[in-house]
Amino acid sequence: MGEDVIVRGTITLGLGEAVKFTQIDWVQEQCEEKFGFRPYPGTLNLRVRGEHLERWRRLRNAAGVLVVPPNAEFCNSKGFPVHIGSVRGAVIFPMVAGYPEDVIEIMAPVHLKETQGWSDGECVSVTFVGE
Repeated sequence: MGEDVIVRGTITLGLGEAVKFTQIDWVQEQCEEKFGFRPYPGTLNLRVRGEHLERWRRLRNAAGVLVVPPNAEFCNSKGFPVHIGSVRGAVIFPMVAGYPEDVIEIMAPVHLKETQGWSDGECVSVTFVGE
């Protein structure tokens, strides 16, 4: 990826499925090994538009960090180290057909909305950390 890239999006509600996913043992272990933290239950979802959607598309097509499940019950995902607010986290992108292209899901070691004082509908920036 190279240099840091900032993407802005609006906090939006997800489907609630990430709460279970982020607490699975292999997800916790790979997140700690690859990103340096164990994720808080759930993800923060951002909806991106315009130039920020274009940035996300380019990032999403980059190599990323592969997150591989131990069995075919789950799909592979790409992860990207990020900073959001004062927190280090990771964007997780499920590599599955039909996944919404304008949504970014962020895992972090804390509940981001609570610790950062954010609300649904608020616009926030995510810094994708270059390597």
